[in-house]
Amino acid sequence: MSLIPKYPLFLPLLMVPFFALAPGLVFLPGVLAGIALAWMAGRILESWGKSRLWGLIILLDPTVALLSRTVMSDVPLALFGLCTWYHLRRGAGWQTTLFAALAVIIRVNGVVTVGALLAGQSLVLLRDRRRPMAVLRAMTPLLLGMSIGGAVLIGLNLLANGTVHSGYNESASQAFGLRFLATSGRAHLKSLLLCPPLLVLGAWPYWRRRDFAALFASLASILMMIVYFFVDWGVGFIDTLVLSRRLILPSVVFLLVGYADILAQVFRGFRWVRVGQAAAVVLPALLALALGHKHRQWQMPAHRALVRAEMRAKRIDSDELGVTPSAFKIGLLFPGRTVFVARDRGQPKLVLCHSAEGSYRMRGVSYSCALPGYRVAEAMAEDDYYLLERTGAPN
Repeated sequence: MSLIPKYPLFLPLLMVPFFALAPGLVFLPGVLAGIALAWMAGRILESWGKSRLWGLIILLDPTVALLSRTVMSDVPLALFGLCTWYHLRRGAGWQTTLFAALAVIIRVNGVVTVGALLAGQSLVLLRDRRRPMAVLRAMTPLLLGMSIGGAVLIGLNLLANGTVHSGYNESASQAFGLRFLATSGRAHLKSLLLCPPLLVLGAWPYWRRRDFAALFASLASILMMIVYFFVDWGVGFIDTLVLSRRLILPSVVFLLVGYADILAQVFRGFRWVRVGQAAAVVLPALLALALGHKHRQWQMPAHRALVRAEMRAKRIDSDELGVTPSAFKIGLLFPGRTVFVARDRGQPKLVLCHSAEGSYRMRGVSYSCALPGYRVAEAMAEDDYYLLERTGAPN
């Protein structure tokens, strides 16, 4: 499959033990990463003299809440970046090395966040009149993490696709350019101003503390992605506002921590501070329920198709399910063996086919489920799914 080496290999490898236990468990690391983000934010805010409860504002962010329900690297990347900074500012050497390496390995743009932390913390030390060699010694754990992470990332790329590069092969001249300020830049500006309102103010606490490492990290992904050719979008204004922040999530998380610090300071002067803390607990739970309900509704057609496929496989005594490219994602959750089916290879007894494109970015695209050597065994036409059975012996 040409799609597999296109994505970083570390996250799939991380999912293997979960997938081996039960396919549905592949969603657990994303949820745990979201919770860990809130916990880490709480520790940071506590070190600033604020209540840990304010860290739950991370889970109130709709982008974090939504992406934590997916098998994607965005939330872990943001977590590793925040953990790197936390341990760097505490002078915890091996922890800094570990999380810096993980930030680079999980996705190549982790280099941007870690590099920003390196530049910012070096500036802090030089501002304190540290000697260059003393700065280098202090930055050694971070440099070591970047080196280890880079070496592992290159090794995984060689394993996945035979080159040191990832499967995303756009050249810098094609992928980056000032012309994208009108599209990507505008989308990110909207999200930073509106979701939540004036999120950019989250940079102020870092500036006030002259914490240039966190300040640089809160800007790094944004500065890179406003001139990047791609920005995520949804089916409406609100959806786009939430989804467009996916590629700048490491910066968003840093800004959210600063934003929580500002809110905690504001609420401290009011008698109803307990109300604010209670809201920090209740509102994320309500948001998670609302997003979960909406997400579940959107996934129900695929779920129904998977249930029917499992029932049909038992009926014909088959422990494998063939999937066409458009049904590949839901097919991976089949409890038996999943086989990728193309017109020139793979002929399992049962095939799940999706005649419509599942991505909202490609609405209106349709596919034929008329595979040679197969007949339609069950038609779930209302959901655009079809179960096909082989009509004869495999070639």
